[in-house]
Amino acid sequence: MADNIASLIKFSQLCEVFDKTCMLKKQEKSAPLSLFIKEYKDKALNLRKENPNALISFYPALRLILPQLERERAAYGLKEFTLAKRIIKILCLPPQGGDAIRLTSFKSSGNTNIKDFADAAYWILRKHFLDSSGVSILQVNEYLNSISQLNADNNPRGVDEELHNLFRCTNADEQKWLIRIILKDLKLGMGQDRILKLYHPDAVDLFTVNNSLSIVCDTLSDLTVRLHEIEVSMFSPFRPMLSQRCDPVQFKKVFSNNPRLYIENKFDGERFQLHMDNNVFKFFSRNGFDYTSTYGANYSTGGYTPLLKNAFKRHVRNVILDGEMMGWNKKTNQFGSKGMDFDVKHLKPHNVYQPCFCVFDIIFLNDQVLSNKPLCDRLLLLNTIINPVQGVIVTSHRMEATSEQEVIDCLNRSMDREEEGIVFKDVKSLYKSNDLAIPDKVPSEYCSFAKIASGLSNDELKILDEKLGPHWKKKNEGNPEDFGIYWGKEKPDLWIPPNKSCVLLVRGSELVRSADFNTKYTLRFPRILKIRLDKPIYDCLSLSELEELAGTKAVQKLSKRHIELSDLEVVEKEKKIRRRYVPAEIKPVEAKSDILSGYEFCVLSGYEDWGKDDVEISIRERGGSVVLVERSTTLCILAGDDHPRINICKQQNGQCDVVKLEWLRNIINTEEFTLYTPLHMYHICKKTRNRFLGEYDKYGDSYTKNITEEDVPNIIESVKQSVIKNQLPRLIPLNVTNFRKIMPIFHHLRLDIYDMKWL
Repeated sequence: MADNIASLIKFSQLCEVFDKTCMLKKQEKSAPLSLFIKEYKDKALNLRKENPNALISFYPALRLILPQLERERAAYGLKEFTLAKRIIKILCLPPQGGDAIRLTSFKSSGNTNIKDFADAAYWILRKHFLDSSGVSILQVNEYLNSISQLNADNNPRGVDEELHNLFRCTNADEQKWLIRIILKDLKLGMGQDRILKLYHPDAVDLFTVNNSLSIVCDTLSDLTVRLHEIEVSMFSPFRPMLSQRCDPVQFKKVFSNNPRLYIENKFDGERFQLHMDNNVFKFFSRNGFDYTSTYGANYSTGGYTPLLKNAFKRHVRNVILDGEMMGWNKKTNQFGSKGMDFDVKHLKPHNVYQPCFCVFDIIFLNDQVLSNKPLCDRLLLLNTIINPVQGVIVTSHRMEATSEQEVIDCLNRSMDREEEGIVFKDVKSLYKSNDLAIPDKVPSEYCSFAKIASGLSNDELKILDEKLGPHWKKKNEGNPEDFGIYWGKEKPDLWIPPNKSCVLLVRGSELVRSADFNTKYTLRFPRILKIRLDKPIYDCLSLSELEELAGTKAVQKLSKRHIELSDLEVVEKEKKIRRRYVPAEIKPVEAKSDILSGYEFCVLSGYEDWGKDDVEISIRERGGSVVLVERSTTLCILAGDDHPRINICKQQNGQCDVVKLEWLRNIINTEEFTLYTPLHMYHICKKTRNRFLGEYDKYGDSYTKNITEEDVPNIIESVKQSVIKNQLPRLIPLNVTNFRKIMPIFHHLRLDIYDMKWL
C-alpha cells in the first residue's frame, strides 16, 4: 500500500496541466491547475482513509509548480549553458554539430518559435527520448534532491549521472518542463500569488510571513479552515515589515494622524533577522535565505557569531531581532555601503570590513511573540537585552519628533551628509510582516526618463561594461516593447533588456517637464553617483513615485536648497492649460499703425538695443499679436541672435519659419509690410521652401523684383557660403579690389557694378 500521495501522481499529469495552461488565455489559465489541485486533494483524502499514516501533503507538487519559491532544496548548479553542455554529453552530440550549436547558441538562432532554452532543447531531445516510464512526482523530487546534494558536495560527475538517469525515465515533453523547473522559470503566464491562492485563499499571506512552501501546504491543507492569525516562530524565517517611500506632501497627511514619531537614519545594508535560542543562532535574509553557515550557528563557528559572545544579557533565553547587516570598516571605524566593493553576506576574516548587525526592532523574546505590542514597548524591551559592541552589534539611534519642523531638520541633516535618507515610525505601530512592502516581482513596463553621460570614474565604467557589455542590442535588433521598454522622442542607439540591466543612483539639479522621454519628465544636469549592483531592478523609482515627486515643490530644484516647512503644505492643483495655446499676458499699448494686423508672431530673442519685450510691444503697437510658443496660425518665429531653438528647428525640420529680426525692423522703420525672403531666414519650413523655389534663385535673388543696396551683402554672403559648400580649391576674399575679378559669378544680378557708389 502506498504511503505517500506523491508516488501515485504521475509527473506526466502535471506536465499536461502545464501545457494546457500555456495554451489558454490569461483569464482562463487557472482552470487546469485548479482542477489538478482538487483531484490531488481528493486522492489524498481517499489514501488517508485507507492508510491513516500516509503522507498527503501537496508540497511535492507545489515545489515543482513554483520552483522559484523553493527554499528547502539547495542550488542545482545548472544554468542554461551548463545544461546545454550536459545534454550534449548525454546525447553524445558532436560539439560542432548543428544540434550542439543550437543548444549552446539558442538565443542567437533567430527562430521566433523558440521561446526559451527548454523549448530549444525539446526539439533536439524529442529525437532521442520518445517514451516515458511513468515517473511519479515523488520520484522527480528525489532525483532533484540528489542533483542538488551532489552539486553541494562538489561532485559534477555525479550530477551528470543523476541527470542522465532522470532523462532516461522521462520523455522529451517531460524533460522540457524539468529543464524549466531546474531553471526556476516555468513561463506559465501566471503570477506566484495567483497560483498560491488556487491552493488556499490565505496561502499568499502565510508564505509572505515564513517563505516556506512546506509550511503553507501543511498549515493550509483544508480549504474550509481559514488563517486568522499568523505567528512568528523561532528558526522559521518571515518577511520583515518594510517601509514605504513618502514625499513631503504625503508626510503632511501622515503626521496629522501621528503626532509622535520615531526618526531613524536609513541604513544602506542588507536586511536580516537574527534568531537565537539558548546560544544557537540562525540568520535569514529579507527573502528568507539561510546564511547561518556563513555567520555561524554558535559562538565557536562562522565568521560573525563568535563576536556576539557577550552581546546578550544573561536573562535572554531566546530572541528574534530585525535589523540591517552593515559592513564595518575596521581601519576607519565607519560603516560602508552596499554600493561599495564588498558583499556583507560573504565577508572573509582578512577583509577590512566585518559584519555589524544594526538592530531596530525585536519580534520575539523568551518564548513570547511581541508583534502585537506597540513599537514604543518593543523598543523598551530591546534596550534591556543587548550589550552594544562597536562594529559588531548596535541598536539604531533614534529621536522622537513631535513637530513637523523636527522631521524637516532631520531630513535636511541627512541630505547634507549624503545619507540614504530617514525613516519615521509611528510609536504606537504594531509589527506587520511584509506590511507596506514593495512587491518582489519584475515590473512589466519601463519608461525612458533621462540621458546621462557623466559621473563615473574609469574603474566604475569598467565595472558597468563588464555587467552590461554582453547584453547590449543595436537600435534595430529586436523590439524593445517586447521587453516592456517604451521610449519618447529620444531613442538610443543601443538598448538593453531590463532583466540584464542594473540600478543607478542619479542626481540632477532640477526635475522638469519634457516631451523627449516617456515619463514626460526628466532631470537637468544629471550625473551618476553610484552603481547599485546590490539592488534588484524592481527597486528603481516607479512612474507613480516620479509623478508624486513632480507634484512636490521641494523637488523642482533638487540640489539648490533644503526642504522647508512650506513644502509640506498640501495645495489644490491648479487647472492645467496648455501653454502652447495661451497668448502672452500683456498690458494695453498705444496703437501706432495696422501694418501687422492679422499676423501672429513668436519672439525668441531681441538685440541689445531692442530687447525681446520691446519687440513684442512694437508688434502689438502695429496690430500684430504675440504668442509664447508657435502654433499653426503663427506666421513665423523671430530671432535676433543665435538662439538654441534655431538649431532645434533645423534638426527636427520644424513646421514654422525662423526669421531674422532684422526683417521686422525694416518693416517698422519703413512702415511698409513685405513678406520675408530667403535672405532673411534662419530656418525655412516646407511650405515656404516650395514658395521660394518659384520666386528666388539659389542665392536668394528674386526673379521678379530688383534687389536693393541692402540686399547685396546678403547675396554676397550666400554666394560665399555656396562656394564653401561646393569646396572650391580657393576662397576669394570679397573686397573692393577683387570684386570686379569675380564679376562673372554675379552675371545673374541685374545691376551695373560701376553705378554701385556704396563700394
